Amino acid sequence: MRKPRGYDEAQTYSDSYKLPAGGYVVKIHAAQVGKYPNSGNEYLELAFDISEGTYKGFYEKQYEESQFEPKKYKGVIKINIPKEDGSEQDNWTIRTLKTQMTAIEDSNENYIWNWDEKTLIGLTAGLLFRNKEYNYNGNRGFWTEPFRFIAADKIRSGDFTIPKDKMLNDSQQTSGTMSGFVPVDEPPF
Repeated sequence: MRKPRGYDEAQTYSDSYKLPAGGYVVKIHAAQVGKYPNSGNEYLELAFDISEGTYKGFYEKQYEESQFEPKKYKGVIKINIPKEDGSEQDNWTIRTLKTQMTAIEDSNENYIWNWDEKTLIGLTAGLLFRNKEYNYNGNRGFWTEPFRFIAADKIRSGDFTIPKDKMLNDSQQTSGTMSGFVPVDEPPF
């Protein structure tokens, strides 16, 4: 057998590990406001990593060990920003935003959300994760996605319920696309 060109330089595949659905205490490392390209709707994007327990540093380690180029940092959650159009959907978005910010306030003594996303950097919070089904090029499975913030003390005491798995709808089961997951290019620290 002949040795292929590039064999010595090729990286080997490594076993990847998956974060189990559950609750984790996280630290926010970056915060920015962005816009979805298709709709123009705004969102608050927070990059984080697990800061306590068995999975401490999970996303940094995952990023460092990634053999894919370009590397993507996957410890990210996007929180929709209300459009202020008075719709029922917008009322739900306002309530969701307030719930998320209240959880961050409850996790950080003397912190009050002041509408400056940069003040979130360095804060700690509890974060619930759920399994989300995907169908990508005919391969189906589950990945773990951040679901919502809760008070860090609830995570520490075990006073939370793991969110139900999010299954694909009928059109997503056959589309072959993976939606909802948008990692960032650089680690936030």
